[in-house]
Amino acid sequence: MRSIVATGLTLLSVLAGCGRAGGSGSLNLRSATPATPEKARGDFECKPAASDRRYFCTRDRTLLGQESTLLGTVFKVEPIGDRCPAPFSDDERREPIVPGLDKQALNLTNAVTTQVDFALVKRDVTANVKALAFLESSLERDAVASVELVRTTRAVMEDEKFNRAVSAFAERHPGACRLYVATGYAADAFTARVFTVANAKAGGGVYGVNVGGTYFASDETVKRDYQWALSIVRIDVGESRTKGTEVTLTVEPRLEAATELPTDLFLPVP
Repeated sequence: MRSIVATGLTLLSVLAGCGRAGGSGSLNLRSATPATPEKARGDFECKPAASDRRYFCTRDRTLLGQESTLLGTVFKVEPIGDRCPAPFSDDERREPIVPGLDKQALNLTNAVTTQVDFALVKRDVTANVKALAFLESSLERDAVASVELVRTTRAVMEDEKFNRAVSAFAERHPGACRLYVATGYAADAFTARVFTVANAKAGGGVYGVNVGGTYFASDETVKRDYQWALSIVRIDVGESRTKGTEVTLTVEPRLEAATELPTDLFLPVP
């Protein structure tokens, strides 16, 4: 028997006969503690690439594996009559412009991948953690799931190159009230395996976990899901009073903490 330990959960390959009533083998399982809702939220809820910018989350799979193409996307806001609508207001129309910023003129961070291995969750947790809602229908009262998350993040560096690229875009699209620029993404891929309470007839060759003295055996169910967050920078556009009609740009100051926006403000993305 070989045990694999990751993030507080012990998975075991049960050799033939070990789980049978009257079998010659024996199970020596370590206890595994299911994650609390607070812990599961900390591990799995949607998070942006930048901790001090606005962002929105979605489960739209259209750009699965192509999230980098969103970096530099610009959403332009035009005046309504002779006024500019308030930022994020209901009457603000955010039009995606393709192409957006010149990606060749931007500095991008390297893609960074992090992983959460085999966190154990029960149904009550999936019902209270939005990111794990895809599992709720697969977990009965006598079932648990091990969840693995692979998160990939990448961002545009908000440096002088970024400022020049935004200025060049504004000059090509005069008359805008403001621009919203996509500056980072965090893409999460979930893999979950379901375990149900094993009975005395359970055969060998299965994987299992021990939760509070109860043995849960894999029922071979594997569920996958995907979510991603897009970081957004607001840039207000104006005209210099001292230099005629020269465009001036005001980048929204960095926030004390990342702030989530309603998804429908910016979807569909181009």
